Amino acid sequence: MSTQDYIRLKIGVGRPPHPKMEVADYVLGKFNSEEQPRLTELLNLSSDAVESIIFDGFEKAATNFSGKGLTVN
Repeated sequence: MSTQDYIRLKIGVGRPPHPKMEVADYVLGKFNSEEQPRLTELLNLSSDAVESIIFDGFEKAATNFSGKGLTVN
């Protein structure tokens, strides 16, 4: 049984730096030293987004957080 009745919070990791690199390899790869500081920021932003979904509702959270490295849908 499949349903679309849940909220997704997606954390963006961008695109591979090289056109020949497989997207799946990039997305599932380890974060490099330049990405590590951004990871902490994204995780903090993610927890803020989850809190906003709970207290402010889906629509407001989607408006406030989508496009900041996160997608709420």
